[in-house]
Amino acid sequence: MATSTSAKSVATLPQQNVVELTSSVDSKIAGVSVYSHRAEVTRTFNFALISGQNQVEISGLSIFLIQDSLRVEGKGIGTIQNVTISHMSPPPQSKLKSKHLEKSEEAKPLWLKKLELEQAIERNDQSTNTLKKYMDSLASPGAISFSKLVETTNEYDIAVTELQKKGNALAEELEAVAKALSEKKRALKEAAKTNWDENLTVKVSIHILAEVEGEIELSLIYAVSNTSWSPRYDIRVDTHSKDKAVSLVYKANVTQMSGEDWTDVSLTLETATPSFDKTLPTLNPWTIGVYRPPPTTHWYGGGQTGTTPYAASIPIIIQQPPISQTGITPCAASTPIIMQPPPIVP
Repeated sequence: MATSTSAKSVATLPQQNVVELTSSVDSKIAGVSVYSHRAEVTRTFNFALISGQNQVEISGLSIFLIQDSLRVEGKGIGTIQNVTISHMSPPPQSKLKSKHLEKSEEAKPLWLKKLELEQAIERNDQSTNTLKKYMDSLASPGAISFSKLVETTNEYDIAVTELQKKGNALAEELEAVAKALSEKKRALKEAAKTNWDENLTVKVSIHILAEVEGEIELSLIYAVSNTSWSPRYDIRVDTHSKDKAVSLVYKANVTQMSGEDWTDVSLTLETATPSFDKTLPTLNPWTIGVYRPPPTTHWYGGGQTGTTPYAASIPIIIQQPPISQTGITPCAASTPIIMQPPPIVP
């Protein structure tokens, strides 16, 4: 009986291209607008994307970045799918160890040269040992004639001398390369400690879906606190001039402690007050409905009952009209006549 088996293909996720960028190295500040208590920075990045999923990691942004103000804009064939903000941790001490540093991109050529010289010295020593073993084998009686032994010994001395010279040269070169590698590792270790800036630890991750492979221009627009500007005035008086004795110079005092480098950056001083991180106010409930007047009461004469017993106790006040001048006391004109309705029959 024949049996058939069906193979199920396992779906694999497409490989994601990761682009790592550093804000201070891979970007250009297009402009900065400085407000009274913050600033808006525009950074532009240019890099290549592959067709499909791309994850762009931009590190080295200021810790004073206001997260709600971040905007990402792009020019190119692609769609920005997601943007997240995180904080970087200090580099682990394991990356500063000797074995890790000597295989880094900066020190790898020296490390490979050192390895090549060590292997050459090892081969040279093996050649010397081989010649020595061969000469030891000729020491047995009758192995070789005396004249041949003398000739072989002379050739051995020449070969060993050349191998020793070569070994000494290799050892000298190895010492120089090892010294250079040690200095390079020390420099890399110091640079790793120096490059870590606790004020530039914010990282922005952007997921971009590109239709085709190509270049893209990405702009980050965000606000940073810890920056401000204030006006300053310089009044100058010329006592010798009659036309323009007083001149007023308008200056600005800019304070920038965000950790970013704004060298040779165009600044725009703004007098408006931006609302980058405003939140909606809390609204109190407002109940509306149809107006319904309170119930009215009626009283009927002739002993009939009213709507409520309370109506029987409500007096009816009738204001008497004014009394004419007949000698009656004027006070009587303001005395009301109170008529009490009869009690309601239960």
